[in-house]
Formats: sequence, C-alpha cells, structure tokens
Amino acid sequence: MSRKHVHRDRRRTDKTMDEAFAALERGETVLALRLARRAREAGTMNPRILFDHATIALRVDEVAEAEDSLRAAIAQAPGFASAFTALAELQWRANKRPAALRLIERACELDPADARAAGLLRQFRELAPELAAPAPVVVEPSPITARTATLDLAVLADALVARGHAVLSSLLSPVAAAALRSMLASANELDREIAVGDPRAAPARYRWFLELPSLVADLQAELFARCAQLGDRLAETLGSDRRLPATIAAWRRHRGRDAGHRPGARVVLLPAGGVLGPEIVTDAKAFPLRVLIDLGPGDGKVNALTLSDQRPGRKVTASTAVTMPGDAVVFAQRERLARVGGVFGLQRVGWSLGPVASERWLLDLPFDDV
Repeated sequence: MSRKHVHRDRRRTDKTMDEAFAALERGETVLALRLARRAREAGTMNPRILFDHATIALRVDEVAEAEDSLRAAIAQAPGFASAFTALAELQWRANKRPAALRLIERACELDPADARAAGLLRQFRELAPELAAPAPVVVEPSPITARTATLDLAVLADALVARGHAVLSSLLSPVAAAALRSMLASANELDREIAVGDPRAAPARYRWFLELPSLVADLQAELFARCAQLGDRLAETLGSDRRLPATIAAWRRHRGRDAGHRPGARVVLLPAGGVLGPEIVTDAKAFPLRVLIDLGPGDGKVNALTLSDQRPGRKVTASTAVTMPGDAVVFAQRERLARVGGVFGLQRVGWSLGPVASERWLLDLPFDDV
C-alpha cells in the first residue's frame, strides 16, 4: 500500500472515531459503539485508536471489550502510560488487586509527572496494604519430558511469525500415534459424536472428551508448558513484559476454571475429502496458541491445518501445515503475530482442518476448558 493510501486510511479511521465520540455525547450509545468498533477494525495497528475504542466501550459498559483493546494497545505500544492506567482501574474494579497495583506502578514509571496515576497508586496502596507483602511462591513440578526437551523455541517462534503455525515433527512415533488412536476409538470418556458437513457425503465428525485420559492430559500439560514459553517469546517481540502461567494448572486457576467445566480437547475424524471449519475463536481471553496432533492412519502427508487471514475488506491469505502421523502443529488460534510495514502487530485469523486424501484422526488440544 502506498504512503498516500496509508495516510488516507488513517484520516478515515480518525474521522470514524471522532464520529463515535460525537454520537456518545449525543447519548446515541449503540451508534457510538458501532462506530468505535469499525474504527478499531480498520486501525487495529494504532494504539491510540485501540485506547479510544476502550474508552467508548467502558462508557457503554462493554468491559471485556475495553480490556481487550487496552491490552492490545499496550502490546503494540509498551510505553503507553495512559493505557496502563486505564487497565489498572479496570482490574481494580474487577477485584484483581495485585494486577491493578502492578499496572499502576508501571504507569507511574512510564510517566512520573502523571498526577492521576500517582493518586491512584496511593489509593491502591492504602486500600490494599497486604499487597506489599510478597505472595507465596507455588512450585509445581515441570511437565516437560524428553518428548519436547530438545525443541528449539527460537525456530518455532520464527515459524509462528512467518506462517502463524509451526510443525513439531515426530512428536509421537507412528506406533505411539496408532496406539493412541486405538485407545481413543474405544474410550468411554468421549461424549456423543457430532457430524459436521453434507450428510449425503461422509461428513467430518468430532467427539468431545468428558474427562481426559491420563495420556492425553499429560500431552496437554507438556505442550502447554512449551506453548507458554513460545507465547512469552512472541510477547517480547511485541515489546510486552507480560508472562503466561508456566503450567496448565496455573492457567486454569488464572481463568477460574478449576471446576465445573468440560475439557476443551476433542477427537476429530476426517473422512477422505473431509474438512472441518473454518472456525474463528472470539474469546479474547483464550490462550493464544493451540495444538493439533496427527494420529493417522496411513503413512502419507496431509493438509492438517489451514490458517487464514480474517481482516475484513482485505485480500485473504492462507498458510497450510502439512503433517505425517505423529506430527503436531502449534498454531495461533485467534490472532497471529505478523510483520506489517516493517513493524510487528496482531492479525486476526480463522482456521480449518483438512481436506485429507484418506481417513485421518486428529487430536485437537486447546488449553481452555468449555
């Protein structure tokens, strides 16, 4: 895109956001939010537009939407003190006091002259003096085994930036993949089968787990630990100092998913020519990465996953992960890190499974329960 077109798009986005604030002042909250969302969609690489969208979303009580935009603004502009301050207030209102205190301390570091941030810092410390004491350190055993101990995280992170996915070759041996497939075929932990696609043809099918078999749970825990490390590397590329929990147990506590939720893992059965998707993850708090394991049968390569750019009004680009039985694919399930115009930003994606030349079983391992 030429510089002229870039400036034109920026002016158009700024105008849309100005119209959103004008609608808000007139009391037309529905219109204001719609315009703010439109501006965000067009200016998703602009931290100021993200901040303005969050401001309007808060005024109309769309708290989750506001938090999503504030975190995106911080990821793209780690020195944006006002975004830290706004997010700190949001976390305090949600009774997430330790996070709020860390955020407001960072805001004061970035802009020591900001009287409002300094006042909030004093207020937070007065209302929650217990936060001054260090929290007890919970040491959990590492789930990492020889299966993933030799992974080169730098290479995987580069692949995630370049294509949105990375293939882990031979995560399982062909024999282990076949044994796992056989076990899952008779597992009584699987919920009823759901068919997707044209019923006149052989549709793709999937089955949710009611409870994870120990082998699947161990795989999920180990892959989570590696994906958390990858997620931290990608955050560093964006200039963010946020860190993901090191274990899936800590992640579940973070999300409040200790009990009452079903595992998000599922078995996908693709017949010859079968396709599942496209799927788009809308949960802004979902774990950023996901894993898919090819369980066979057969010994040929298949198009296990296709990741597609989901920006409206733009030419769709796609990348495809090709796997053999036993291979795994790590992929960005909602937003991928991409280099645009010489800088890094976040790009929305959708994903689909298949098509495959012959029957294939895939183990889909998201890290969020449902």
